[in-house]
Amino acid sequence: MVARRFLVRHNDDEYAVEYDTDDGFEVLKFQIYSLTSVPPDNQKIMADDDDRAVSESSDLGAISEKLRLVSLIGEGDGSSRPAEDLEKSDEELARILQAEEEALFFQEFRASENREEFEGSIRPYVSRVLMYEDPIRYQEAARKSVPVDEIEEKALIALAKLLLWFKQSFRWVNSPPCNNCGSGTSNIGMGSPLPSETEYGGFRVELYRCDNCLNITRFPRYNDPLKLLETRRGRCGEWANCFTLYCRAFGYESRLDGVYDVTKRYTRKWHEVLSRRNLTTEDVASAVLSSIRNECRRRYSPEELKALEIRDRKEAEELEEEAHLLADASVSLPGRRSGAPEWRMARSELGSTDSLSCSACPVRVCVDSHVKSIYNALSHFICHAIDNELSKAETLEVLKLLKTMLEDLRASPFKTRKSFLNSKELQSTRKVMSSIEELLSAISLKGELDNEDRVHVLLASDPVQTSVALPVALDAVDEIIDNLNGATEMKKNIFQFPKCNRLFSGSVLASGEELPFGIATSAFDGIRVSKWEEPNGAKGCWLLYQLGNDQMDDLESYQLTSANDAPERDPMNWIVEGSNNGGQSWDVLDEQKSQIFEKRFQRKSFKVQSKQKYNLFRFRVLSVRDPEATSRFQIGCIDLYSQAS
Repeated sequence: MVARRFLVRHNDDEYAVEYDTDDGFEVLKFQIYSLTSVPPDNQKIMADDDDRAVSESSDLGAISEKLRLVSLIGEGDGSSRPAEDLEKSDEELARILQAEEEALFFQEFRASENREEFEGSIRPYVSRVLMYEDPIRYQEAARKSVPVDEIEEKALIALAKLLLWFKQSFRWVNSPPCNNCGSGTSNIGMGSPLPSETEYGGFRVELYRCDNCLNITRFPRYNDPLKLLETRRGRCGEWANCFTLYCRAFGYESRLDGVYDVTKRYTRKWHEVLSRRNLTTEDVASAVLSSIRNECRRRYSPEELKALEIRDRKEAEELEEEAHLLADASVSLPGRRSGAPEWRMARSELGSTDSLSCSACPVRVCVDSHVKSIYNALSHFICHAIDNELSKAETLEVLKLLKTMLEDLRASPFKTRKSFLNSKELQSTRKVMSSIEELLSAISLKGELDNEDRVHVLLASDPVQTSVALPVALDAVDEIIDNLNGATEMKKNIFQFPKCNRLFSGSVLASGEELPFGIATSAFDGIRVSKWEEPNGAKGCWLLYQLGNDQMDDLESYQLTSANDAPERDPMNWIVEGSNNGGQSWDVLDEQKSQIFEKRFQRKSFKVQSKQKYNLFRFRVLSVRDPEATSRFQIGCIDLYSQAS
């Protein structure tokens, strides 16, 4: 067992590959494939110093760390390949199936029938995963390692916020710094684990020599999340191990629904792999994994079990088919024209004549019903203030009182938030109290009147709902105050914001997005400082918004709010379209050219000439303000409004 770090040169690029010689030559080829997109069957790997070919028989622990990759099929030659090369003939398929049968036959003679031995090597991994469920030793230790009041609220509001904190606190290790002087190190192989290392699952120990002082640094690959809370460093395995524990400690689910043999996912030469699988027979391995899988699922409901069985069967069929197929990455199939619009949207197959045929982003659901409720409440507040003939000064006083209350609530511990409104000191508050109560309800708060005529404000339900809604309410109140400061009188037609009838809880799919905080749904969360950011959208990008539950609406207007920075990324030219047939055809609802956002967090409203009701809307950006200065597009908020019913 030797850990190697190869530098693979292909064309004018170099790629670093971390590799364990025990994994075999085929795994190395697939690692190189993931970096270079040269399929394993088309790779010729050469030692860069002496031009010797590297093959299955080469000593991968001794060859040069500098490798050169030659593609057996030149770039762009795929189109000239004859059609018969794209399919395996019946004769070739028969040879593969025969090889599999022979491998299984010989495996029966070489492999042990000892089920207990094989099962004993698998079961410890299940026990190791269950460490996450220990509420005292493991989860409590995880909670003690973080600033709980700050992180707990973040974790409950959004997994992405917990992820960002974790990425900042966990150190990724390619090669560890020298324990003696802190300089860089180079791998020199594997070492024997010490008892203090095996105690925490560190059975594999990599050794590194300092490039400066020649001191030897040990890097044990710990497999116990409790130890990883202390070290907070590692690679993929340690990263996933430690983060899963944090997720469990803060209430997120981590599912253990079985143990799987995933070998077929990583090879197209299954008959060759079979010849090396000699620990036990395939029948015994399948029976053991099935038994453990059934144990893991004992507490599942019948509905969950049925869903898992369907998934298992579908995956098994796909793996069996792919084991005998020759993939051709150069072939891109068109999107389907049939099927439910929701399903086609999830597969990025909506549309037929434009550039919307591919997206690496998932379909995301907007969790923004509270945004609609807050906007409705504040819109009613403005109407009540005007109907009750409150002056501009009186309205501003009430709004500032609300802002102070919201800021006090934000500064309070999130599980015990409380503040108060002194309506006795400000008589204007009484005239709009019904809309203030509506606002409190939208933030999952309630007001209780005391003997001194003060309204105590406290949590009405789940504190997480209040944590999510508070920043939306604060931003909205701030914006109304800014708009009112610039107004000369109190009239309904001067208030473009807030508005009622905001669309909510739609599904969103975008051409691209910036993880973790520039995702498409950030444009619909009602928070000004968040945004949808498209890394390659300066010269064109798009976003689809689909209403839920087969709902159809006629779009009356929409509003765009500029993001927090970088005005060169603002949209300047765009088209808004609607579809009522799943994206097969589109009606242009609005087109804007040469729009300039003059400041940050500026909201612009646009009326729509809606021809009919639609279920799907498309926001198609043609260019940003300065596409020569940036490759990115960004928008702070997108709000869609339907016709008043």
